[in-house]
Order: sequence, then structure tokens, then C-alpha cells
Amino acid sequence: MGLFWIAPLSKYFQIIHSEPQKSISPVKTSTLLRVSIVTQWLLVPVAIVASFFLESYLPDPLQKWLQLDSGLPFSSLEVIALVSALALMVIAFVGSVGLFFLKKWAAWTYLASTLLGYLIYPLLGPTVEHSYVSALCDIATLLTGFTFGLAFFGNALRAE
Repeated sequence: MGLFWIAPLSKYFQIIHSEPQKSISPVKTSTLLRVSIVTQWLLVPVAIVASFFLESYLPDPLQKWLQLDSGLPFSSLEVIALVSALALMVIAFVGSVGLFFLKKWAAWTYLASTLLGYLIYPLLGPTVEHSYVSALCDIATLLTGFTFGLAFFGNALRAE
């Protein structure tokens, strides 16, 4: 009943896959990987600076909540989460530097630190940020996925 769209799609994919596949050369893939990593490095400070400058453009109730939240002491769970997050950020940076130099171990380091970082997010509590900052963070997240795709499924990383 709802599968009427499969037939046209299967013909489309047959056309795509009937043509010879061209592989991206290692030089081009490694360049894409490096550009992705450098762009991520640049997006982090830009997002942090944008967050500080755009905070004043948030609606008054959100600004009041931010002021109230910043005045509260950290709980022990929040301190552990923040220390863990900072350690994982350092490990992720080391992994990204290794990926920039096309080291296979760095892909696993970067992946592990990213996944563990996502596990810590719920412990950090709610966040309020401007939509531009969210957009920058979303772009960085997309680039992280692109980096994983190139690192694990591309041919940029050679066996050591």
C-alpha cells in the first residue's frame, strides 16, 4: 500500500550504480579531512565569541534566567561533569591534531571522546543560547560527522 515509491527509486539507483564508480584519490580525501578539521577548530572560538556577544540579544526572561543560573553554586555532579568534559575536549583536540596528520589511532581517539562527550551532556543541565550560536554548533556537529565518514570510510588514513 505505502510502498508505491520503491519502484521509481530502484530504477534511479540502478542508473546511478550502473555507471563506473570513480574513487577519490588519497590526496583529495586527505585534503577534505584536513579542511574539515581546521574548519571545526575555527568554529569553536567563533561560537564562543558569538555566544558572549549575542547573549544581550536574548529576550529578557532568558537573560534573567542566565544571570540567576550563573549565580548558583555548582553541585558536585556538575563539577565532575565539567572536569570530565574539559578532559574529553583536550582528548578530542589531540585526536583532531592526529587526524590532521592522518594518523589512524586519532580517528578512534576522536570518536571515543566525542561519544563519551555526548554521554556527559545531560549532566551539564539546561543551556540557553542564541540561534546563531546554535547554527554554528550544528555546523560543527555536521563537520564532525563528515570527519568520521572520511576517517573511517575514506582512504585518507593509511595503515601505520
